Amino acid sequence: MIRATIISLFVGMILGVAGTYIVINMSQTEQSNRAVSSSSSNQIAQLQQKLQIALQQNQTLQQEVAMQTQENAWLLKMVKAGLSGDMKGHMQAFRQRPQVAHSRAIKANTQQVSEQVSIEDTSPAKVAKPVDAISLVQRLQRADKQLQKQALAEGWASGTQLADERAALWQQAREMLSDQQYMQGLHAVGLPNQLFMSGIRGADNRALGLKYGDRLVSVSGEKVFTRNELNRQLKMAGKGAIVAMTFERKGKLIPVEISHAESMIEFYGKSIAVN
Repeated sequence: MIRATIISLFVGMILGVAGTYIVINMSQTEQSNRAVSSSSSNQIAQLQQKLQIALQQNQTLQQEVAMQTQENAWLLKMVKAGLSGDMKGHMQAFRQRPQVAHSRAIKANTQQVSEQVSIEDTSPAKVAKPVDAISLVQRLQRADKQLQKQALAEGWASGTQLADERAALWQQAREMLSDQQYMQGLHAVGLPNQLFMSGIRGADNRALGLKYGDRLVSVSGEKVFTRNELNRQLKMAGKGAIVAMTFERKGKLIPVEISHAESMIEFYGKSIAVN
């Protein structure tokens, strides 16, 4: 009887220990499974994130390829027109340049094309130095003369079309050169690079106190060096508009607002050496 009781207790202890081990083992297995599941979920989330980034990069690359293709077609059109002597076609192509995000790259490519607009000289050049700026202005000057000859030959020299085409042609140099380089280039070829007030009409305008020889600095907030640039700003302002102008006299800036500036104020140009 006692032996049976002892055996029974012993068996019960063994079963209890075994049960406890089984429960603990099942708990550890469950925790391990949860850890594996959590790790797998994190890996899947990371893979999904990488896939999303790759898709975005691929979409961006496709857009860049499309823009580059459009840009190349535009540049080719400009080159063909310039090298064939069709300055009107060259300028029309220039104004149709695509609006892309990589404006710096387009500006550099436009610079290379603009340096080839003359049949006489198609050698590449950089406008980073004053001598290169001078070369660019010289080429544009030859292209300007060719444009005027083309306008006369084709019968569109009268009116505003030729003036607009010439202004757009010179705008290339304005966009590609610094103010100093631009002025140096114009002076080197004997073109005016500064405008000075020579006369003003209207009682209100005369009351502004401007004097003969005051140097024009800017129109509507944009720096102006040539008559083409002045006419461009006045045209943008509109006929009869009140235009904000800034003049300089002995180092002092004089901001004014002039009514009917397109007809009420006159200027003369001078070519001034720039260091």
